[in-house]
Parts: sequence; C-alpha cells; structure tokens
Amino acid sequence: VQSVLFTTYKSKADTNISSQATDFGSKDFVILSQTKTAAVLSVLRKKVPVLFVDLDVTLLKNPLTIMKSFSEDLVVTSDIKHGRDDAKKLNLRLNSGLFLARPKPAVMDAFEEIEEQGLNSNRSQQKAFNWVLCGQYAGTARGTGTLLGDDRCRWKGKRGTATTRVMSLDQFPNGSGWPTTDAVAIHHNFVSGLKEKRKAIEAIGGWFFTANAKDMCSDRRKSKLWRKKR
Repeated sequence: VQSVLFTTYKSKADTNISSQATDFGSKDFVILSQTKTAAVLSVLRKKVPVLFVDLDVTLLKNPLTIMKSFSEDLVVTSDIKHGRDDAKKLNLRLNSGLFLARPKPAVMDAFEEIEEQGLNSNRSQQKAFNWVLCGQYAGTARGTGTLLGDDRCRWKGKRGTATTRVMSLDQFPNGSGWPTTDAVAIHHNFVSGLKEKRKAIEAIGGWFFTANAKDMCSDRRKSKLWRKKR
C-alpha cells in the first residue's frame, strides 16, 4: 500500500501549528483536521481508493483484510465512548481517524459537503463527517445523511448514494477503554496530548522511534516486535 504525504495549497493549516493540535477541540486541532478531508478528496478525484490512518492509530494487523470485505462505499470506525454510550449504537459517533473510502462519484460529493460543512461551522471535520454521512452527531440531528440500524449510514446526493459501514469495537477499539480480544487497530484518540499518546502507544509495543529523526530506521530494526513481525 503506497503512502502519501500531503501539503495543502493556501490552506489555513499552512500556518504554524503548535503541539496543541493533538488536543481534541483545540483551535489548532480544528485547523489540522480540516486538511484531512481536502487530502482524501484530492486522491479520490484521481479514482484511487483511500485508506486513511491518523498517526495516533496503532495497526496490529493489516486492516484492509477486514475493511475490504464490506461492500459499503465507506468503512469507518466508531467514536462512541466506553462507560457513557450504548455499545450497540456504533453509528452514534463516527471516527474519522481510520477509514476506507472508495472512489465513487457519490463518495466524492459527500466529502465535498463534509469539507464545506467543516469550514463553514469552524468545527473539526469529524463532526462534519457525522453530520453529512449519518445526518446526526451524538444523537443531535443535523445534516443530510440517514442512520441505518446501529452500524450503517446512507447519504444521497446528485450523483447517487454513498453508504457507510461502522466496524466493531472489538476489532477496532478507540482510546476510551473498550475491552478487546482481537484488535486489528487501536486509535488513541481519547488520550490528550502528544506525550500521553506516546505513552499509550508504547504501552502496547507500538512505538518504534526515538525523538531523533535520524535514528528512526535503525531504532525500528532494534524493536523486538518489529523483528517478530518480520
């Protein structure tokens, strides 16, 4: 799977962004999140499917094996909180930190609306992600999408319908403490701050780099986990 590093032309995110961009809801977080949709949209327009992975997601297995098995246009993870939300209502909150998007015209149109909603509301793209794809966020109706059952959503546009499937928390838990026995990927999104995120990733053996960029490759090869996977 090829990886792409994006820069955005004349974007708000071209300004200096502090380490507070890792803090959900902060001003810099909102600015940074608004570039995600633009980046994904630019690839979809080239008719290339996108597997988007936030840097605070630890991949324990190849997620595409499961994600590609679903027929929906978008395959996403859930952002419902352990101990607060109903574990069955996976689509109550979608998470935009790990998802597969297929290059269908309706999907591109949905992402254009997500981009517009996020910019106009000055909120993170994750809320716009929910508003557009599912027509609500945390139970509050807003947007053009529709909930289907507990784990799917549907959005209708001029060029067709974009369907969304939400994956199980057992295989794709977020960082709020959901128990898991067969995790494929873990998103540390409920952990605030870069230092705390690093601690959480290190705790499951998913951090391979030192602070020194020059040591990244050599440091990775020293990792017992990396050698085991090889």
